[in-house]
Amino acid sequence: MVYDLITRFRLRSASYDPTSRLRHRDHRAFSLLSENGNLWVGTNGEGVFRKKGGTFIHFTSSDGLADNLVISIFNDSKNNLWIGTFDGVSRYFNGVFKSFKDKDGLAGKIVYNVCEDKNHNIWVATNKGINVIKNGQFSEDKMIEYLKNILVTCIYEDNISSNQDNENDREKNVYWIATHGAGLKRFKEGKFTSYTTADGMSSNFIYQMLEDERGNLWM
Repeated sequence: MVYDLITRFRLRSASYDPTSRLRHRDHRAFSLLSENGNLWVGTNGEGVFRKKGGTFIHFTSSDGLADNLVISIFNDSKNNLWIGTFDGVSRYFNGVFKSFKDKDGLAGKIVYNVCEDKNHNIWVATNKGINVIKNGQFSEDKMIEYLKNILVTCIYEDNISSNQDNENDREKNVYWIATHGAGLKRFKEGKFTSYTTADGMSSNFIYQMLEDERGNLWM
């Protein structure tokens, strides 16, 4: 079967643009990212496509991508593109992929989400916990051991500190960790607090988090 991987929808005119779609046999889009005029499309088995202007460029594991099933795409403050896959995470910068897998120290094979904290550390959420990548290397963190073997879907940093120059200042920040089956975790000042259906949560399976302008966290 042939699927439309992506189709452009014009919001102002409320109409589809049939000339802008990308079609592919047997595969669908799993993730999307708009970055510096590029549109990145992650698929469920055919790697990633980059759309620049009217041209699509295709990247797969043959080009250095960790795996061809792409779950998430994230662009950090240094313009590195992080691609979470079914078998590791890849960093793409200046046309080159660098991949991190479980054999390299990644907590789990499947990468659901990548985010960046205010100290510019990269957090990787996997099916068996989390990793922190600092200056291109895995670093130790108090959260890592606690979340070992927990499927983490996403991480959100709620910054309550004004001083971001001190690396130890992380202790003053609040991190919210969404999981698949273990509810919501809060990490504050070196301690964890768990929130589950027993505490009033509607579900212990959380897939996304978003903070609104009033400081409410939506899941």
